Amino acid sequence: MGHKVKRTTFTLRPAGEYPAILVAVDTDDLEFGPVLKLFYDLTGPKGELFEQTELCSQTFSERSKLFARYKALMGVDSVPSDVDFDSDDILGRHCMVVLTTRADPSGIRWNKIDSVLPAGPYTPPLGVDADVEGEEVPF
Repeated sequence: MGHKVKRTTFTLRPAGEYPAILVAVDTDDLEFGPVLKLFYDLTGPKGELFEQTELCSQTFSERSKLFARYKALMGVDSVPSDVDFDSDDILGRHCMVVLTTRADPSGIRWNKIDSVLPAGPYTPPLGVDADVEGEEVPF
């Protein structure tokens, strides 16, 4: 008997800044080395929650993505040199996630986290009507 997999869809969100909470951190080993998976719950313009995930290398230095995410989530401009990364320090922290929309050569679009900013007051994504729903696309 063959294997069946139901088609998966996701909702393409408008690019912009979304209030978020880091809800989970996991690890994975990929082709180019170990990574951390950061899971955020984002709040859309109508108050709906949706999840967005990103990968970070397991490098914690001034030039790494993980270091930038740590600073934003902790709400600090600098990190003392004796501080090591501990995911427990950032779990449950509020922030603003900047989503972008990317497309491959065939036109398939998806959202990607461009940056993470310290928590701030909520404003709907720039140029987005708060009454507009996300676009559901096959995945």
